[in-house]
This record gives sequence, structure tokens and C-alpha cells, in this order.
Amino acid sequence: MPRFPLFPRLVSLAFALVLSSCDDSTPPTGGTGPLPQVSPPEFSLRGGVYYGGQDVVVSSATAGAKLHITFNGEIPSASTLNLSGPIRVDRTQTIRVIAMKDGMEPSVVRSESYTIQPIEWTYDIPWKAGISYGVLSYGGQTYRTVRIGSQNWMAENLNAKGSGLDTVGVCYHGVPASCDKYGRLYTWVQAMSLPDSCASVSCASQIRSKHQGICPPGWHLPTDDEWSFLDREVGKDSVGAGAVLKSSVGWTPVRWNEPGNGTDTYGFRALPAGSCTAIECWSGGSQGVWWTATEDVPGGIHREMEFSSSSMPSYVDGLGPYRSHSVRCLENQ
Repeated sequence: MPRFPLFPRLVSLAFALVLSSCDDSTPPTGGTGPLPQVSPPEFSLRGGVYYGGQDVVVSSATAGAKLHITFNGEIPSASTLNLSGPIRVDRTQTIRVIAMKDGMEPSVVRSESYTIQPIEWTYDIPWKAGISYGVLSYGGQTYRTVRIGSQNWMAENLNAKGSGLDTVGVCYHGVPASCDKYGRLYTWVQAMSLPDSCASVSCASQIRSKHQGICPPGWHLPTDDEWSFLDREVGKDSVGAGAVLKSSVGWTPVRWNEPGNGTDTYGFRALPAGSCTAIECWSGGSQGVWWTATEDVPGGIHREMEFSSSSMPSYVDGLGPYRSHSVRCLENQ
């Protein structure tokens, strides 16, 4: 039997071990290897249909990345506009953004398309003919009131803002004409005139029967039960409360070609004022939301009317205390 020298075999084995130690995932010192990629742009507001101009913030999780943007549908590159702050979107357009940084691969291109519809504050919402309205003066303004059954309601949303450092409530999209037409929008603690801490903890001990809150003297923020009484009163003929309480115009959003107006049978003239948070507003023209004095931690219960619905349901929302809605006041009796 032939014998093979041991030394060449050892050399071959050593060479094989050297080759096997060269892992593809760990390039040798001084190698180039693939560059890491910049994190993709993130938009603070998703694309969609909005009423009035919107502020959009675009960012990348990669520190020091530069954002390049286009508004005309073209693909952005290093030669296109360098984004340095929030974008004010006040017309229909598609925004495309790429994030870039020296020494890294550019991110993927992200885009969002926004359709901006004008907010129409100028058209008139008529008052119901044949209704005997009352008059209420409060905070330098005059409001109409209407009696429905045994209840006497404000026939328009509250527009009280206080003064100086005590100013409360917001106008939809910050447009003063919205407050003039639809009233101001308040957080629950503002509507109840309670400490800010009541947005997150129970303040049941501070809530009174017929709780005045921000309402005029002799009036109060209605409880959910009092809204239910109104619901039953106007729904006697098996007609949804929303159908007969909503105003006769103003509930047909441009983005949906569907009828949403009510008959305003009782002169309540419920308006689609929408809602706001500290950073955005939504549903103006399609939804009205009103606070109740009924607590449900965190915050309180609210009532809603939708352009596409004839009902007036009550809701509890975990983010509710930080959202601003309309207020209707009810006279003490």
C-alpha cells in the first residue's frame, strides 16, 4: 500500500482552515462592503381629503439626514429642494421625499397625496321658520334658545372664550369665522371649568348637579341622561334624533356626494362643527360632537351626529379629554 507524506497533508489542512475562517459577513479590514441605508421619511399626516390647509412634518430616524422634496410628482434627488421645516399644504398636491446622508445609501422615496377642500364659512344656515325662539345674552354675545318638550336648550353652539390668560377653546383650523358660525371647540375640562388634572383622574367630587361649567349663570352643561331625554322627546315618531335636530343645510361634505342634512324640525339647528386636538382638526362639515357633564374617566361622555346617520349616539373615547368639541347649554329647571 502506498504511503503519502504527512507534511503535505498538514499544509493542505491548514490552508483549508484559513479559507473557512474568512466569513462573508465580516469583510477584511480595509474592505468596502455595502453601505447602510438611511431610514425612510415619515409623514406626520397621512394623505387624504382635508378641509382647509394642513401643517405636515416629515422626518427620518437617521440623525443628520437631509430631506429632499418635490411637489410636482417628480422623484426627489440631491438636487431638489432641501426640506428644513414643516410643510404648509394648502392646495391639492402630491409630496415626495427622500432622505440622504453622506456615507450612506439614500432612503426609499416616500410620498403622500393631499386633497384640500375649501372651508365654506360664508353661506348662511337658516333658522327654522315658525319656531318661537328665546334670546340669551352671555359674554358679550346673543344666542337664540329653543324649548323642546320640558327642556330649554341653546339653539346654537357656545362661543365663549374668556379673556386674557383665561381664554379657552379654539376655532376650527384657527379660523375666527368658524367660531362666529359654529361656536368654539372645548376640551372636557374647559367645558366643565375643572382643573387640568381632571383629564386623567376622576373629579366626581367636584361635579355638581346641574354643573354650570362654562355655561351662563342659570344654565348648565347637560348630562348624558338629559341628552337621552332630548333623544326620546324628538324620536317619538320613530325618527332618529339626528335627522330632526340637524340643520337643514351644511351637512353635505364635498368629498362625499351624499345628502346629510336634517330637517331641523324643532329649531335645534345642530351644526357640523367638527373636532380638534392641539395639532389637528377634522370632520368639519360632516360631524358634530357635543360634550356632556357625565364623567367617564378619563374625561367625559360626548354625543355625536354624523352627516350619514340619523342617530345621536353617546361615546366614551380614551383620547377624549384631549379633544375639543362643541358645547350646548341647557337651562336649569
